[in-house]
Amino acid sequence: MRRTRHTPVRRTLLPAAALALALGSGGLAQAGGGTEAGPPVAATATAAATTAATTGTAAATEAAAALLLDGTRIASASSITALERYWTSERMAKALPARARTTADDISAVSPGRQEPTGKPGSTPPVPPAQHTRDSGVRDGVQADTSGVGKVFYTSPADSKNYFCSASALGSPSKQLVITAAHCVNEGGTNGTPGRYVRNWVYVPAFHSGTRPHGTFQAKEFRAFSEWVARGDLQYDIAMVTTHPLNGRKLIDVTGGNGLSWNQDHRQRVTVTGYSYDHDTARTQRSCPGTASPVGAPDRRVEIRCAMRGGGAPWLRNPVASGLGHVNGVVSTLVNEGWNRSSYFGEYVKAMWDTQGSRT
Repeated sequence: MRRTRHTPVRRTLLPAAALALALGSGGLAQAGGGTEAGPPVAATATAAATTAATTGTAAATEAAAALLLDGTRIASASSITALERYWTSERMAKALPARARTTADDISAVSPGRQEPTGKPGSTPPVPPAQHTRDSGVRDGVQADTSGVGKVFYTSPADSKNYFCSASALGSPSKQLVITAAHCVNEGGTNGTPGRYVRNWVYVPAFHSGTRPHGTFQAKEFRAFSEWVARGDLQYDIAMVTTHPLNGRKLIDVTGGNGLSWNQDHRQRVTVTGYSYDHDTARTQRSCPGTASPVGAPDRRVEIRCAMRGGGAPWLRNPVASGLGHVNGVVSTLVNEGWNRSSYFGEYVKAMWDTQGSRT
């Protein structure tokens, strides 16, 4: 597939004590397919990096500004209006599932590292919405309905088609944060060529059969691990996205937000909730519970027997009646017909949250 040139992203490694001062502006993506192109594009990005001790090396992150397909930054009133008009119900219905890597990629695109966790386990608390929402909560089995999980739509820079993923609202000081798989915001690098960030990115909380009960939140800034952007390392298939407020209201005030867990034991009871393209053509949320386990050396990731087909869906620890819980993984790849895998959430994920969680 032919790649176009893009503006390089600067990377900096900061000492751990400086994590809270890391700044950047930016965007991310892994390509998938839809059916219609959006308005024309170009991009600029600045980057910041964070460090973590979990792998024995620095785990850098970089940020990039969210853009329309024509390269316009999603910031002005006109660009926000253009994106609102672009994402019609028809385009959303025709969007394709994000393309996943093959089994061969799954085996090869992982970096070796020491066994985790290497630090103390920790969690941030879930945050309820400012007003009560009419959720039925996460239920064991097929159907689910929670405002803390939603559907992502974007346009791929590779083929100008529209794709979808799952994602979830994440409580943070900014109240504007979403967590998903990195391949839902950046293609991931291959053969020495950095991955490109996706365009026209929006998040629809509790998307249900074409309806948008809480509106559509547009991306403002992406953050991904440099190892993903540089070479598509599946052990860093995680991204966080800062969204624009909608009609003056921030995402977490509208839907509530999940907490974040890191350095937990590999064998955790979790519930995976998202939009699986083999269920109801991903028109409604699906949920499946199970117990995670380590994949095995040299792969540091975790896996669960759950055939959730579609990237970005959160693995939730301790979900409560509202459906909110603690995100301890996101769907990255599906292997062996029924096992899906997630990057392990070590201290580097907490460091990413520390850096991006206050960005507005």
